[in-house]
Formats: sequence, C-alpha cells, structure tokens
Amino acid sequence: MELRLAPIELPPWFVPFVFDSGASCVMVNSSHHEKGWRDMDNSISITTADGGKLDTTKMGGTVSLLSFSPKTRQWEQMTYLNCLLIPSLVTNLIRMKSVMQNHSRVIFEDQLVMVQDRHGNVIHVHTSGDGYPAAAMMIWSDEMPEPAVSMAFAATMNVMDHAHKPCSKAELWHHRLGHASHDAIQHTQPVTLSHDIPSSPTPPTGILCDVCVCSKAVARNIAFPRSVERPLELVSMDVMGPLRGATKFTYVLIIHDAYSSMIWA
Repeated sequence: MELRLAPIELPPWFVPFVFDSGASCVMVNSSHHEKGWRDMDNSISITTADGGKLDTTKMGGTVSLLSFSPKTRQWEQMTYLNCLLIPSLVTNLIRMKSVMQNHSRVIFEDQLVMVQDRHGNVIHVHTSGDGYPAAAMMIWSDEMPEPAVSMAFAATMNVMDHAHKPCSKAELWHHRLGHASHDAIQHTQPVTLSHDIPSSPTPPTGILCDVCVCSKAVARNIAFPRSVERPLELVSMDVMGPLRGATKFTYVLIIHDAYSSMIWA
C-alpha cells in the first residue's frame, strides 16, 4: 500500500480524547463527530466523577479517529461503533474496556498510548504528556490519506455489561459449594445426576472463575505449622496465568515457604 502524506492545506482538526477505564462506552460531545446518530426512545443519564448527571440525546453513532503515529510515521485509524452523544460532556471519552473486550490491549508509555488488536496490529497515539489526553486524534474524513492500520471496536452499553448471563447448573453448584474443585464436585454425582455436571473439567474457551483465579495467588497456612522447623523444609509452588496486559511474562511461578511465609514470584 502506498502511503500518502496529509495535504498541507488540511486544517489541524485535533479532537481531544481521553482513554477512560471507567466509561460505560465511547462518548462524544458533538454531533459533528461522524454519523449514524439516532434519537433515543428513553432518556439515559450518565454519572460523572463528581457525582453529577449528564443526559444523553442520541446514540448509535460511529466515530472514526485518525492519528499520525510518532513511531511509525504513518496514519493509523480506530473506529468505534455504538457511541453516545452527550453535548454537556467536557471532553470525549474512549472506553478502554471496549478495546479489551475484543481481546486487545491498551498500553500507556511515556507520552504515548499503544492500542493492539487481537491480530497484533498496533496503533500509536501521541498524548499531551500526562498519559491520558490523546491530543493527536482527528475525526476521519474521506479527504484524509488512507491509514496504514485500521481497527474497529464495537462499544457496548454499561447496562448490557450487567445484564443477566445464563449460568449452567454445574456452574451454580461450583459457586454454591464454595468454589469446590471439579474432582470434589464429582463426589456429589450420586445425588446430583440431574444437574448436568460435566464429566470433564474443561471449561468453555476463555471462561474462568474469577474467584478461583484470584485464590491461586493467596498463600494459605499449612494444616500443621509446628511440623516445619526450618526454612525451605516445606515449599509449595504454583503457576499463575495466563496474564493479560503490558506484562513481560505470560505465566508466573509462585513459590511459598511454609516456615517463613516468604513468597517469591
């Protein structure tokens, strides 16, 4: 693909956007920010950081942002769907979870935000210096040069995130029995044959119990601590992972010394 530089007469339509981990979706304060807006049947209010309320007027917009990467010296584009229009909003917000829900990453560096999708494509967004406002974002138009990298993310509403999710009977038994292991639950089968407990412990792809994952990193005292008389006499080890985000390692080996309660990772 042949890359063309932006025309010199192109006005610097810089639009400040903030990568916000607390935003329920992508929000903009001007209807000029792209197209696809539709009136809402019911009024929705969002809560700001200071406890205030802001009313939304339209939703469903498509916002395409263009950034000239300071690293690759190329034009890169991000497109967000199902956005909210909030005229009283002080600045425009990019919902970080919209990116991460697509198995992507948002990494903050010195004066740079990196967005990586599931295919390994990376977009570099220059910031204003304090790590948050993306000062080099512009609203995409057909007059601008074709971007070298393009990504698209579908933002979801906060009410959808908290909607009831179907849960199998096996999952309910796992929670009600105090997050018991699969082997322990198997012992209950003589009285729970009608509760579709699977014969194999393989969970659906990408689905893990948050409580079980977190408990793996908690060191617990052994049953008979007095039987340990010196350091490293009894050592337990576990592997935590896979880890997501800006980490150098995918898996972490955790070592716990029962005598000193020291933990190495």
